Amino acid sequence: MTGPTPFMDDLFAGSVSAFESLLHTLQGKPAQSWTHAELEEHMEEAGRQLLRQLLQDHLDLRARREEEAARREVQPRVIGPDGRLRPWRETDHARSLACMFGLVRVKRIAYRGPLMANVHPADATLSLPAGRHSMGLRRLAVIEAVRGSFDQAQSAIERRCGRVLGKRRLEQLVAAASGDIDSFYQQHIPVPCSRDVLLVIEVDGKGVVMRPEALRPATQRARLAAEAGHRSRITPGEKPNRKRMATVACVFDALPAPRRPHDVIHPPGGRSTRRRIRRGPAAARKWCTASLLHPPEKVIADVFSQAEARDPGHHRCWVVLVDGARHQLDLIQREAARRGCTINVLLDFVHVTEYVWTAVRREAPCCIPNAVGRNLEKHSWVTRLTGTRKRTRDQSMPGKQCPSGGVQGGVLQDPRDMAKAELLQVQSPAGVTDRPSERRLKPTLRSARTCSCCPSSLQSAERHPMRVGQGDEWTACLALDTYSKDVPRDRLRGASPMATECP
Repeated sequence: MTGPTPFMDDLFAGSVSAFESLLHTLQGKPAQSWTHAELEEHMEEAGRQLLRQLLQDHLDLRARREEEAARREVQPRVIGPDGRLRPWRETDHARSLACMFGLVRVKRIAYRGPLMANVHPADATLSLPAGRHSMGLRRLAVIEAVRGSFDQAQSAIERRCGRVLGKRRLEQLVAAASGDIDSFYQQHIPVPCSRDVLLVIEVDGKGVVMRPEALRPATQRARLAAEAGHRSRITPGEKPNRKRMATVACVFDALPAPRRPHDVIHPPGGRSTRRRIRRGPAAARKWCTASLLHPPEKVIADVFSQAEARDPGHHRCWVVLVDGARHQLDLIQREAARRGCTINVLLDFVHVTEYVWTAVRREAPCCIPNAVGRNLEKHSWVTRLTGTRKRTRDQSMPGKQCPSGGVQGGVLQDPRDMAKAELLQVQSPAGVTDRPSERRLKPTLRSARTCSCCPSSLQSAERHPMRVGQGDEWTACLALDTYSKDVPRDRLRGASPMATECP
């Protein structure tokens, strides 16, 4: 390895000057009073400029050496991609390159010919992209774009690299990078696995906001119908009819990871420090796909084709993870039956809980906050469960009105009640038919002697088992969690297992 020469020292004079300037600033008296945040900010900006200058000086060194090598050649022998010879050469052909540290200029020799495009051998040596932005900047643009919006991605890139990329160009770079996904997966061959490795298929839907002319016909009709109503605000839970559903799917391998219940859900009393928490399964060898244009049937068929390529004989355990959407389940089961493979469907508990909670909100809007619409049916399932009809208002004297704890005006006011209303749990054991009556979440006509806070009222409520509706009504009991600071969860004395709030 040879040491630096005076020729190289002249080329890197700008980098040396930038480093000495930074060193002089840090050694000066003003820097002694800076806080660590001010030091970080100055070092980030000055350090980025120093790295940009180092890269610029290195590119200038390459250009100088290329010119020296060209002078030693008697006749240029450069052949372009079209197979034709370029007999002429010109120096000082420069182009801009936006990189992670800022904007630099690349000088190189252009080899030319009559009625032929220029050829730059230095571009092939550096593997420069066709556009202005470097590969590192393109990779950063994709990484930041998948995390959020394009505005957020542009802000993150500007904070790290300076003003080197605009929003429109950012969108173009991300779209260009996504064009190689299909060819990448076609060349990727999955590694064979043994029978004890799980083969997992995941299917989901994602709503993407579209322009009105790009919506599907059903969504377009719903949007036009909503606009005809001249409504200025939408109700909670109502969709604005601006999205188009994209089908997202993934196939991966995973080793079985047996776990206990408290490894997944934090127990009420806290986890014990004597046992180590068992980690969940880790996905390996992922294959992902998504489409806004193709129907869900096509995407699910492609996923099963990828799964069969990994397990042609159907010897492994197939697990299908979905969020409970009925149409996705039907398509998955239909595709599995067509291919003759056995699948194990795993529903996402969080999504299933959201579906149940939405149904409860629509059935009991007067008892649950932020419910959609109004339930005008007198004999709803809530009425049959509670054993009494819902009353429109409390006509008793103000002194005799005794609302339930944590419930005011038919709306859950306590934050703990609000949190418990978001977590529905089934607390009706199998085989049990006589259950105590639930505490209604809406205040009804009752006297002070039958207040729900008194144990006597709880005893009287136990003598009247609730009645479950028949037909299309709910035949199962949905319960809200119980809570107390002194007593463990679900262990309140005299608390109803159906729908209780904190005392």
